[in-house]
Amino acid sequence: MLGYYKCPDGSFAIPPGNSFPEIISDGAKINPKSRNDKVWRWSQESYLSQKHRLSFNKSKNSPLLDENGNSSNWNVYTKQYLHEIQEKGYVPSNLIDENTNSIGSKELKELGVDFDFPKPSTLIGYLARIIDFNSSDILLDFFSGSATTAHAVMQLNAEDGGNRKYICVQLPEPCDENSEAYKAGYKNICEIGKERIRRAGEKIVAQLKEKQNGQQQLLESEGAIVNPDTLDIGFKVFRVAYSNIRWTHDAINNTGLTPIEEIQFSQKDLLDFMIHFTDIDVVYEILLRQRDIPLSSKVEQISKIGNRTYMFADSYVVCLEEQITKELIEALAAIEPLPIKYVFRDSAFEDDISLKDETFRRLQALISRNTGESKKTYTVEFI
Repeated sequence: MLGYYKCPDGSFAIPPGNSFPEIISDGAKINPKSRNDKVWRWSQESYLSQKHRLSFNKSKNSPLLDENGNSSNWNVYTKQYLHEIQEKGYVPSNLIDENTNSIGSKELKELGVDFDFPKPSTLIGYLARIIDFNSSDILLDFFSGSATTAHAVMQLNAEDGGNRKYICVQLPEPCDENSEAYKAGYKNICEIGKERIRRAGEKIVAQLKEKQNGQQQLLESEGAIVNPDTLDIGFKVFRVAYSNIRWTHDAINNTGLTPIEEIQFSQKDLLDFMIHFTDIDVVYEILLRQRDIPLSSKVEQISKIGNRTYMFADSYVVCLEEQITKELIEALAAIEPLPIKYVFRDSAFEDDISLKDETFRRLQALISRNTGESKKTYTVEFI
């Protein structure tokens, strides 16, 4: 057929030649007048009944013409479905046959980690390059298994000095008690993934140092040598859990502890937090409740202020001290740069409203004195 195909932008495409249908409409046709007039592979009837099998792709070098005789902005392709190929006895070729599961098994064997049918990190690296995985992007894997994605991201960073990050999500599926992984001490898949990340990171750093010692330059995008001592192979592990903070009165009245266990906790801790909590658990829960603070933010204890005072993201202070003192407030007010937010335990004020008011008047005055600004912006919250 020699005729018009209607393109997605409303224009029309026709094979190259010198003949054009008199009517400009979808499916309009004309008989070829010379050998210079090319034709479509399909007849007019096939086109009108099977247009859904065509794919129109934009092209700057299309051989087709538009209705004005100019080069078309579109090229036309026929869709071919897998089941049709299989019915003819053909088998689709493997585009990634260099990254087989046997390579993944070999990787884990070299790391001394047992896991059945692991994906090779080279496969994830290959796919990451296809999608143009930039040097500061985050790769999310909702079915991380043995943490192949984490391994691949660390390897990519080692190759070009990137700062890519990964998020691996995995249910703690129990390992088969007859499996080698279980016999090696791994109770669930998450434990395997964590150990794989540790060992893979250590191996990558060791390889970098070996190449560095051999004076083999590993170039970053800017041409600098990748420093194995600064390559980030660290990671944090989080699990889904109930709140560690007693937000409701009902929770406060039900500690769930035996009398003997209650001796191990202070009365204020029993009032404020769930059993078996840790300070770090509480700090991360507060971090999660803030806006736009990544879980990778640094969390540190401010030991010069107190044993239970912490800072995260260099801007948020969480004070879990059981008692508010003049010295504590003075130390908090002296933190530089000034935190965005202070979080206190409500129980530290002993339900004394006047003490709370007096404390924060003092905090405000000290901050104004230390910064030289009377209206410095910060907020205070209570848990």
